[in-house]
Amino acid sequence: MGSEQIRSFTIMGDNVALAEAMLSVAGDYDAAILITGATRTRLGETIVTRHLDNVLLPGRDDPVALHEVLGRAGEVPQADLDFATAYNQALNAYLARDFDRARSMFETCAEQRPDDAATGILLQRMDMIEMDPPEDDWSGAWRLTA
Repeated sequence: MGSEQIRSFTIMGDNVALAEAMLSVAGDYDAAILITGATRTRLGETIVTRHLDNVLLPGRDDPVALHEVLGRAGEVPQADLDFATAYNQALNAYLARDFDRARSMFETCAEQRPDDAATGILLQRMDMIEMDPPEDDWSGAWRLTA
């Protein structure tokens, strides 16, 4: 960008904005590597991930599936695989609006790993949902405001 005398190399566009938003969200979920569902699909079975959440990022209208990269297939410890499976079952119950079952399952996850940020986020969110249930057309994606 710029003129013949002064130039600045930069990148722009929707994917750059998405990457920037993902970078800030990764800290909330305490995820070392966070990827979208689209990236997850492209990687196939080469890596193991945990589906953390579906969110609506600021400035975007389409939900984004957040996946935490756990490692290469065949190299992830069994305890991490078991926890990811339990978490994903809880998330599936949440997305299916089975909030009582989801809460119970997330509470079990919290007992297993009290410091897991994603579990804490979903449990806090479920407290909000209890006070203000989502509309019938709720997609399961949570709108992030910051």
